[in-house]
Order: sequence, then structure tokens, then C-alpha cells
Amino acid sequence: ARAGDAGHAIAAGRKRPRGSAGAASKLQERFKAKMESGQFRWLNEQLYTTTSENAVKLFADDPSLYDVYHRGFETQVGKWPENPVEVLVGLLKGLPHEWTVGDFGCGDAKIARFSPQKEIHSFDLCKTNEYVTVANSACVPLDDGVLDVAIFCLSLMGTDFERFLLEARRTLRANGTLFVAEVKSRFAAEEGDAELDDPSEGRLSQGSEERAKRKLAAMTAGIAAFKKTLRKLGFQLKREDLSNTMFVLFEFSKRPLASAGESKLRTEYSRLKTDSILKSCKY
Repeated sequence: ARAGDAGHAIAAGRKRPRGSAGAASKLQERFKAKMESGQFRWLNEQLYTTTSENAVKLFADDPSLYDVYHRGFETQVGKWPENPVEVLVGLLKGLPHEWTVGDFGCGDAKIARFSPQKEIHSFDLCKTNEYVTVANSACVPLDDGVLDVAIFCLSLMGTDFERFLLEARRTLRANGTLFVAEVKSRFAAEEGDAELDDPSEGRLSQGSEERAKRKLAAMTAGIAAFKKTLRKLGFQLKREDLSNTMFVLFEFSKRPLASAGESKLRTEYSRLKTDSILKSCKY
């Protein structure tokens, strides 16, 4: 036989170590997951520290980044004891089914898919399915006063999130309902306190009892400042729910104002120092 044939015979006679293919595949999966985790953390930081226009451009330039972000986000929220989207769907089931709802920063539009209301407008920066309308939450394609309910579920991101709230006010009818669900740690006022706690422990992930007390006090002050900001933006608090481990749920109503009052809100909102009200959420 030729040397080449002998070589092939020897190679054919070698046995690949059992399970080596599966081990390599698992290693590749772990590497890919780690890479995506890094991308998600980077994207998360970008979205919390830039304007909505820059966020629009980020995903328009590379739509695949939205898929990376969404998968990472779902992974994080999946670890929580309770998903705020499911809580909001439950609340909507108790409201009139003929009401019109706007979901600002809807993700994959679970609220539209599982709520009983027939008319739900779902807005986000990329279109993940047929329910989603691509739009900046600061400027959505709706007429004035057409919504009965506006929702922000973990979606007050960016340095100009007050514009989202003003857009919700514009599209809500008088006395319309605004639901806001936000991560508790975003209200913390101390440096480094915007990191998520470990839900599996049911307590702060690290730190002394004294640090825990400071963190609770900072969060309480941050929540009070957030509610004050919403009052300045023309919303009246109806209730707040702090019972969940990971997030706070607020219900506001749109306070009716004369046309002069509405104009004043839009011309003076820039004076609000909202960047110090909600901290970035670090996953």
C-alpha cells in the first residue's frame, strides 16, 4: 500500500475520545454565552447613559444588537421571583376590555399578546414581532388623548426619560392611567447602589446591616424624588406597591390641566434634573 493509504488507515483506526465532540460543543456554548453576557452589559450601560436618539441610531446601525440585549434582559428578569409584565397583565385584566393601552418600551410585546384589551399599541426600538411598532418612546405615532392606559415596564431608560413621560401624558386622555414598574435599586441615591440584589437570597447580596439600612433610606428618598418629578410632569399618584423584592409598581393618573398649563409643562421640563432621579441598572 502507498504511504498515503497507510496514513489514512492509521487515521481511520484511531478512535476519537468518547464525548469529546459534546464537550467541545458545550465549551463553545459557554463561550458564546459569556460573549453575549458581555455585550448585554455593554448595551445596558449605553442605553442608560445616552439619549433616546442615540439609542435609536445604535439599533438602526446594527439590529442584531437588539436581539442580544433582549435575550440578556429576559435572562436577568427570569431570575426574579415575579415578572412585572405578568403583574401588569393581571392588572389590565381587571380594567375595561374596550380601553386602549399604550406599552412604551414593550420588548416582545407580551402585554399585547396576553392582555384582554383589543387595542394595545406596543412601541420599541426594533420590531421583534407583528405586535411591535418601531418608535422612539419620546415621539410615538398616536394622536393626543387616545389612550386610557400608558405603561412603562422597566423601560424608563436613557438620560431623557422625562420626554417619554411627557409623551405618555400627551397621548393619555384626561384622568387616564399611567403604570410605571421600575427596579428598586434604580432609586438608590448612593454611589454603587444601583446594582441588583440577589433575589435567591431574599436579602442584599453583600454588605453589613448598616449598609442595608443606608441603602433602604436612599431608596426611600429616591422613590420620593421620583414621585415629586411625576407630580411636576402632571401626574397624580394613586398607589404604589413596594411588596415585590425586585421592583416598585406605581399607578398614576393624568391630572387635567388647562392648555396653558400643558404648554408650560413642555417648555419647563428641561429644568428637571431627572438624571439624578433614576440611576442606571447594572446587571
